[in-house]
Amino acid sequence: MGTAIPLAVNKNKPLKFRNILRVILLFAIGFFLNVIGDSFNFSQSIFLLYLVRILGILQRMSVCYGLNLFIHWFTELGTHPIKRKLCAVFMIGLVILYTALMLSWSNES
Repeated sequence: MGTAIPLAVNKNKPLKFRNILRVILLFAIGFFLNVIGDSFNFSQSIFLLYLVRILGILQRMSVCYGLNLFIHWFTELGTHPIKRKLCAVFMIGLVILYTALMLSWSNES
């Protein structure tokens, strides 16, 4: 992901429609594959979507790619040093929050 962002971003137009579409399509493809992989029965009610895993691998990759696009745009393509430090602190905070949530999550009833 780290190398793909500078290659995909143009200095004249950092947030292209193509990159945003890539984020949406990655999430949609991952969601669709999770629906198909879990043998979801489409004849049942639409309210059974809570059985589908929302954040699979492709969905997490799309969220990370979208965050990286936003950070790359926010830091003015990595050239603004103060904004880079601010984003580094923000990302460290997100990693700590994610780790804490994953360690506290339990499937036991």
